[in-house]
Amino acid sequence: MRTLRNKLLPLLILLCATMSTQAALKAVEEVYELGLRGVTLPSAATGQMLVRRCANCRSEPLRVDATTRFFVRPAAAPVSLADLRAAASRAALRRAPYVYVYYEPRSRIARRVVLDPGP
Repeated sequence: MRTLRNKLLPLLILLCATMSTQAALKAVEEVYELGLRGVTLPSAATGQMLVRRCANCRSEPLRVDATTRFFVRPAAAPVSLADLRAAASRAALRRAPYVYVYYEPRSRIARRVVLDPGP
């Protein structure tokens, strides 16, 4: 019995330490993965954009500001909002364009908007 307790005690300590560490974690960024129709891109580089999780869902506003970056294709260099809007217009004709909107949950500010125009 003592041997079993000696073996389980370090495991219990590790488990408790892990649980207390996990409680301290906070989401710094979340992401929406949406079809192109689920996103209303901003008209200006500062202001707001709208995202809609499903066809029957209400639109949710996200703010965009001077720190928001726009990308066409994942892992590409940043582009201007005008270039993103032009690429989105072209991508609308394709089969499976997606938009990934990375945002801060507390402030609801979009930090990155990434268009993946598909094949």
